[in-house]
Amino acid sequence: MYKIILKNEYESYVSKQQGISFMQSEKWSKVKTDWLSEQILLKDECGYVQGAVQMLIKKIPFLHTSFIYVPRGPVCDMHYKNAVKRLTELIRLYAQKYNAFMVRIDPMIDHKDTQAIELLTSVGFSYDPNRSEDDMIQSQKNYILNIAGKTSEQVFDYLMIFTS
Repeated sequence: MYKIILKNEYESYVSKQQGISFMQSEKWSKVKTDWLSEQILLKDECGYVQGAVQMLIKKIPFLHTSFIYVPRGPVCDMHYKNAVKRLTELIRLYAQKYNAFMVRIDPMIDHKDTQAIELLTSVGFSYDPNRSEDDMIQSQKNYILNIAGKTSEQVFDYLMIFTS
């Protein structure tokens, strides 16, 4: 089951998830001023959220098509087959709605997580472990730094450890 949601309900859910990217925030869609965006919350029969997805849609008017990009998403337990399958089905519906020629996702999973990769490929996504990072939209090597309660000096001191 899924439903049309208020932006604040989506934002409230994704902002509470651990280890997700700011790119799944509805606020990120405002950066892409010439793109459309759609957000979905997937809920089970009891109303519990199983996952979420923000899709950025780039229309290509002269070809009467579009490109859908799911930056650092979808957001769900990538080992929970039902959630991955249902979110994929919903993404496909939006791909039809926008006449998309391609949907690209880049979920926050480790390249060694074969269970998640196998599940994503079983629902129709492709994965090429030999693909060069130069051909990808987002870097596959990410570091998450918790800056809550830290001063700017503390944050920059910590970053200097990795850049010197």
